[in-house]
Amino acid sequence: MDIKWKELELYRFMSFDSATFHLEDNGFVQVSGINTNKSDNAKSNGSGKSSWTDALCWAITGKTIRGTKDVVNIKSDNGCYVRVLFDVNGKEYEIIRSKNHSEYKTNLKIYINGEDKSGKGIKDSEELLSQYLPELTYKLINSVIVLGQGLPERFTNNSPSGRKEILEQLTNSDFMIEDVKEKVSRRKDALLSEKQKLHDSNVEISSRITSANNNLSEYRNQLENIPDAKSVREKISELAKLIERLKKEKAQHLTEQDVVEGEINALRSKLSSLVSEQESEAESIRNKYSAELSELSEESTRLKVEISSLNSEILRIKAIVDVCPTCGQKIHNAEKPDTSDMEMRLNALKTSYNDINDKLSSVTAKMNEMLSEAKNRRLKSMQELEESIESKEYYRKHVSSNVTNAMSSIGAAQADAISLNSELATIDATKKSISDIIDKLTAQLKSDEERILYITDKEKDVDIKLSAVNKISSVINRDFRGYLLSDIISYVNTKCKEYCKYVFENDKIDFMLNGNNLDISYDGKEYECLSGGEKQKINIIVQFAIRAMLCGYVGFSSNVLVLDEVFDNLDFDGCQNIVNLISNVMTDVDSVYIITHHLGLQIPYDNEIVIVKNNEGMSSLQ
Repeated sequence: MDIKWKELELYRFMSFDSATFHLEDNGFVQVSGINTNKSDNAKSNGSGKSSWTDALCWAITGKTIRGTKDVVNIKSDNGCYVRVLFDVNGKEYEIIRSKNHSEYKTNLKIYINGEDKSGKGIKDSEELLSQYLPELTYKLINSVIVLGQGLPERFTNNSPSGRKEILEQLTNSDFMIEDVKEKVSRRKDALLSEKQKLHDSNVEISSRITSANNNLSEYRNQLENIPDAKSVREKISELAKLIERLKKEKAQHLTEQDVVEGEINALRSKLSSLVSEQESEAESIRNKYSAELSELSEESTRLKVEISSLNSEILRIKAIVDVCPTCGQKIHNAEKPDTSDMEMRLNALKTSYNDINDKLSSVTAKMNEMLSEAKNRRLKSMQELEESIESKEYYRKHVSSNVTNAMSSIGAAQADAISLNSELATIDATKKSISDIIDKLTAQLKSDEERILYITDKEKDVDIKLSAVNKISSVINRDFRGYLLSDIISYVNTKCKEYCKYVFENDKIDFMLNGNNLDISYDGKEYECLSGGEKQKINIIVQFAIRAMLCGYVGFSSNVLVLDEVFDNLDFDGCQNIVNLISNVMTDVDSVYIITHHLGLQIPYDNEIVIVKNNEGMSSLQ
């Protein structure tokens, strides 16, 4: 991780009022303080020289370097915020952490290349920041960016076993160990899961094979018990022959029926001819007597009308009264005509009428006699023809009955054939269906047996892999930590000896792994047994060596280094040796901030920062 700090802005943070620190390319910078607050009774201590480093750490991690909980200036009525601008691996980050501020509230804002990448709340943002910059931790800041004697995260403050743990955390070796463990564990779980799945598949397929064998036996029995289609086909063949024979018989009967109908039609035609001849002769006879009968009939009618009219007239005349019915005297001017002539004429008319009627009857009788003779002449032939027609009609009904019976027999045979064909189709379909199932089961059985062999081989392969993973897991749990740290510790030990020459003018320092402990000693004495001055010098050497290791091994680099009161309790020569160390080994850092109240040190400062705390207790840049 290549980090380049650019700018730090503070507002009402701890003792500060407000200040902006430009962190790039400042060279060696002396940070001194002036405390004019009389209540503090101090010249530089408490001025806020170190508070800006707390602000930087708090903005990134939410914690100050010294563990201060209340970071809001006691004089502030608008909370506080810290804004940090920096680049990591070419990406620009802007972090704004605030507390009880009127605009920012209590929150954490994250901007990457100008784009807001913050979460919904401070917890989400902190989680996201740890994902964006997982290596930029509280321990890293306090171990390689801000170094100091009185700081709680000083490496040597830890126990020997704690030092090893811190080194693992700083180098990510602890993460790598856990990551490898997790990967091995995941691999083992995956293999166990795969083995279980293979076992389950084996059981499932074995059960399926047993079931398939049972089903095959059952379906084969069903196939054997299906009725033989041969007898059905023979019956269908016999029915086809029967239907063909019946159709021929039907055709013969239809031909015979046509012949009989032709004969009946011929007889009916002859009968119709005789009837026509008879009617024609009768018509001729009627025509012969028609005029005479009409004339006689008309004369009879005329005479009848005349008789009736004359009789009415006679009756009228006779009804005339010419004698008084009371006295018997002849009525004056009353004449009663004589009807004798009229009566004679009436009698003559009646005689003529009777003669005409007798003649009409005689002519009619003669005509009827001739008609009867004409009918009788053909009556025998017509009776013979009618008898022949009746006989033929009876025979035709017999033939028609034979046709109907043949058709009925054909229909019954065809229905039987359809039923047998349906039965045959059912037999064939059932056989095909069962055969298809048997083929499918056989194919599935073959596939499952091949699958069983494949799964068995896979189980053997998984067992081999599990054995290897178990061995790797055993190695990781026993020896991997030591293997992983050995090169790192060797590098740190080499750097310690190199830096020891600047401070002690010898290389008697040892940075060694002893079991699960990381021991630090100088000149054969453990760190815990050294004097205060020796410990202070060893602290600086170790922290510089760890920083060099992180730069060389982890790829870490920072353009800023803060040395906070590293000269406390050292004599002039000790201080000067530390200055020589800083001057010679910190050449890769653009801005080295040395916070100290030792103003007499011969450090070639490029810049100076003075932080002044005023009478009201508010710090600011001079």
